Amino acid sequence: MGTDVAPRAGVAGIVLAAGLSERMGRCKLALPFRTKPLLAHVVAAAAASHLSPLIVVLGEDAPHLKESIDFERARVRVNPHSRTGRASSLKTGLQQVPPECTGAMVLLGDQPLVTAVLINTLLASFRRHPDQWVAPVYRGRRGNPVVIPRRWFPDLLTLAGDQGPRHLLSSPGLQLHLVEVDDPAVVIDVDTPEDYQALKSGQ
Repeated sequence: MGTDVAPRAGVAGIVLAAGLSERMGRCKLALPFRTKPLLAHVVAAAAASHLSPLIVVLGEDAPHLKESIDFERARVRVNPHSRTGRASSLKTGLQQVPPECTGAMVLLGDQPLVTAVLINTLLASFRRHPDQWVAPVYRGRRGNPVVIPRRWFPDLLTLAGDQGPRHLLSSPGLQLHLVEVDDPAVVIDVDTPEDYQALKSGQ
């Protein structure tokens, strides 16, 4: 189950899964992939990792997703303002992070190839660099998920609209530690029908 990182207290997982799937034209997180909905793969990988607690933020598709996905090991929160953009979902998740956590990993619900091994690799790097943001890089491309130190939470809570954590990367004093990974999962997400077909063709 992942790497040899000891499951120490400290890092929460926030799965952002409240998007409107406008480019897909239907609820993309419920689309089948390897016999399960896309989102189920992300939730299962995060649940099998050393993230604790695991928080999943859903939006308007919450009733449908709850019927088809096992959220037993996750704290599910529904963002009633999901139409205002990603920032509101991030805030919904951050509000559930316990005070003892030293940071949070933000995962995207449409990255079904991300594994517990990959998550734990990033966590191990964050343990060594607890004051820095940690992000994966695959062949020169920066990807997701990203680990964010707690001291940056107040800045995250100032984001608005469709702004995500990347909006803060140019902030003074922010240090970003990039982790080279040999896994394209960090740069593969599913936004369009073409993305979905490419994902299925590679399974």
